[in-house]
Amino acid sequence: MSPPAHIVSTGERGLIMRNYLTISLFVLGLLGLGVLTAAEKEPTPKVDDRLLKAELNMLRRTVKSLRERNAKLTKEVKHLKGLCQKAGIDIRKSKGRATTQPKATTTRPKGQNSNTIVCKAIREYIATVDRIEKSNNTDIQKRRSWLEAVKKLDSILRGNPMTVSYTINDVTVDEKSKSAWLETSSARIRSSDSKVADIKLRHFYSSFRISATEEMAAKITKGSTLTVEGTSALNVDLSKPSAKQPCLYPLYSNRSRGLPGYKPISYVRSFGGYGNICLMIKDNCLVKLDGIPQKLK
Repeated sequence: MSPPAHIVSTGERGLIMRNYLTISLFVLGLLGLGVLTAAEKEPTPKVDDRLLKAELNMLRRTVKSLRERNAKLTKEVKHLKGLCQKAGIDIRKSKGRATTQPKATTTRPKGQNSNTIVCKAIREYIATVDRIEKSNNTDIQKRRSWLEAVKKLDSILRGNPMTVSYTINDVTVDEKSKSAWLETSSARIRSSDSKVADIKLRHFYSSFRISATEEMAAKITKGSTLTVEGTSALNVDLSKPSAKQPCLYPLYSNRSRGLPGYKPISYVRSFGGYGNICLMIKDNCLVKLDGIPQKLK
């Protein structure tokens, strides 16, 4: 007896489901292909004219800005050319580039460092003082000549940082403040030019206090080298007229050590009854002990 028509076997049911899935996937594939084909055939949208106008306006503003900048640069170049002409500098155009001739003189001769310039200036000052003393000029004439020489030396000192080399003579320690006092026996400004002799600093009593423990200080020996580098000046009140010179700052007053912000190094010879002026260096000088940087206290 055959089963009823509405009853389907398990095998037939599976076959029907597989056929249904296959047909469904095929239909979906056709639908997707139709969508892609439609997208490919869709016309490209036109560019908005407003965007083009905005971009054009931006370019116009850029061109305007560049023109204004070019005008400013042209004006600046014209100004610089005028300054060069006043300074005696010849500017020539060569292959589209401006070239300048070298200066006739240089502020620092070849082979001379700041120390050499300072050594030469101090020796010239001393020679000038000798001539002033031996001259047959009046007192006020001597004072004026002396002040002129002092101003020249002071200007060179302030414009040429120098290095002074000291030789250590003794070391004492203050354990409470963790510092060491370095007493020096000699000092020298060393020249780099064989034609300009060193300056030996004399008639001074200088010491430096550095941060150091007792163990660190014990490693410092007699003969160790202490170098002090910085800008120097003279303890002369250059604002005073010749008739009131020399008007020296007191070296070791309660409020000052000769020149505010400076430390005494050595005395520089003066003339007559004027006493000696003092060579001083800024307190923020760079200090090294046998090449190792130290901190002043």
